[in-house]
Amino acid sequence: FNKIMLCLKIASLYFQTYNHVQPIMSRCFRLLFSLAWNAVIIFPYLFSFGTLAAGLQIRVDIDIN
Repeated sequence: FNKIMLCLKIASLYFQTYNHVQPIMSRCFRLLFSLAWNAVIIFPYLFSFGTLAAGLQIRVDIDIN
């Protein structure tokens, strides 16, 4: 009987900690996911803008020379 009570106590403790930790974990995961998604969306624009700027820079250098 005591073992059953101990198991229930451990289970309730586990669920309490899980309920406390789970929102934090899901929030962190959601933040990471949104950051990754934004990076996936923004990166091509940044890359094309960088190549465009580099191309303009090279063109300007050639014009100056």
